[in-house]
Amino acid sequence: MIKDFPNFKSNLEILLLTILFIIFVTPYSFRIGQEGVSGNYLFILFPIFYYIVNFWNRSEVHAREIIRPSKSVLFFMLTLFVIFFTALYDHHENLHFSFRRIASFIAFMSIFTLMFVKIDNNMLWAFKYAIVIFTLYSSIDTLIQYINFGGAELGTYAKGKVGTNRIGFVYVIALWITYFFNSKTLLISILKHLVVSIIIIGLLLTFSRSSMIALFSSIIVYFFVTILIYLREKKSYGKLLKKLLLSIAYIVGMSIVLGNLFPNTVSESNRMIFDYISPVQKSLSVKAEASIDELNELTTNSTSKSIEDKTTKKLNELTTNSSSKNIEDNNFIESIFDLSNANLPKALIDLSNKTSSIGYRYYVMKKVIDFVGQNPFNGSGFLGVWIVLEKVDGQYKGSAHGQFVDVLFRLGLIGFFIYLFFTYKILLYLFKQDIGLFIGFFGILVYGLFHETFKLSQGAFIFAFLFAMYDQKKILLGQVKSHFKK
Repeated sequence: MIKDFPNFKSNLEILLLTILFIIFVTPYSFRIGQEGVSGNYLFILFPIFYYIVNFWNRSEVHAREIIRPSKSVLFFMLTLFVIFFTALYDHHENLHFSFRRIASFIAFMSIFTLMFVKIDNNMLWAFKYAIVIFTLYSSIDTLIQYINFGGAELGTYAKGKVGTNRIGFVYVIALWITYFFNSKTLLISILKHLVVSIIIIGLLLTFSRSSMIALFSSIIVYFFVTILIYLREKKSYGKLLKKLLLSIAYIVGMSIVLGNLFPNTVSESNRMIFDYISPVQKSLSVKAEASIDELNELTTNSTSKSIEDKTTKKLNELTTNSSSKNIEDNNFIESIFDLSNANLPKALIDLSNKTSSIGYRYYVMKKVIDFVGQNPFNGSGFLGVWIVLEKVDGQYKGSAHGQFVDVLFRLGLIGFFIYLFFTYKILLYLFKQDIGLFIGFFGILVYGLFHETFKLSQGAFIFAFLFAMYDQKKILLGQVKSHFKK
């Protein structure tokens, strides 16, 4: 958390920075061919803007100077340049994608942009305000759309109407920033929990498995961190138990209230869970029961000759007709007699089906591993995974459906492990300095296992800011101290 509330003189600067950061975190997309591209990378101009402001305000130039990244970060930047230029030679067959390679390289390098600007206390406040205000606005806007479309009456159609996978991770970090806001009055405390409720509503209305997994994972980390900090500070077990029970009551109460207000978010979550945990689809057992019932009907009130004739005819219809409908029936019949499939989860069955969510991810992962195995040092040289996927309507389209899979493909092994190293260092730094940002960042990393996060412009801005915070930890040490909400 921030050391203290900003003083009056800082309010105008914080307001202006907050407005600017809201613009930076707002997603904007445009299309290249048939593929949508995240395009709001305006934050890369921020060092220029800041330098101009400092030039006209020379009295404070020393307090807000343009600084240089650490040697380790400069080494990372140099590594990425080497990967980019060697890929131009190694992957000459993709020279016609040079524009897209350059654009991807610039977008990836944007994570270093804020390294050249001194991150101070006011910037940190503005960053947090911007994330929360943007998320609050998005949640309210989505809620209004949800109500206008019919609310709970939408049922499963709500996912297609208001659901999204592109900003769920922003909701997660905004939630924990708000929850750990140090409210000093009863009114601010009430407003804080109201904002938390609205953000959770927005998170539920993403209708995204990734959002739910990131949320639940971050809650588990919250309890773990709570226990760890209370033990480290040697507080009484009674206070720890009270804290845990109040947190559980808060979560359960919020779940019950919001679950009743938005029942289709609960039904959608249940559907997504049981689709991938329960044994073979219910339709299999329904189909099997129907087939058995039909065969039983054949044996009722019939002569032995007619039984034989009708049974043979029915079995022939189920197994010999070559139409797509009966081929599907054949698969069901085969599954009835293949008892080894009877206990397999749908997730495993879907691995071989590229049209399913998990099957497509498995297919992409195999492609990525094969490609990186052949190009371990520079990967694709910043081109996306679409270069190894099948064309769709004559266009190169496709996504890695995972932040870390995407980075592995674009950078190869060396760049990937350096990227993981700095991600870990950021996480460790936030754990020591800001619990809210730590849990929120952890939630983003979990979300990134299933969808792109830092590849998107809003995610790149968040990563760039936290990366700069970590790299300037010695500068910030005197400005920021760790707080844990009592």
